[in-house]
Amino acid sequence: MSELQAAMGLAVRPYMDTIIDARKKIHEQYDEQLKFLSNKRFQSDRHRLEL
Repeated sequence: MSELQAAMGLAVRPYMDTIIDARKKIHEQYDEQLKFLSNKRFQSDRHRLEL
């Protein structure tokens, strides 16, 4: 990891809860909008992120 990547990680750290909540909402929206594909499996179904 470079110093720049470490600095960016530290800069984002205070906002992580907000970022994770936003990503969860987006995931829920995708699930809702794609529920007509109920017979299809997506990679995230097999490898859900535990956030």
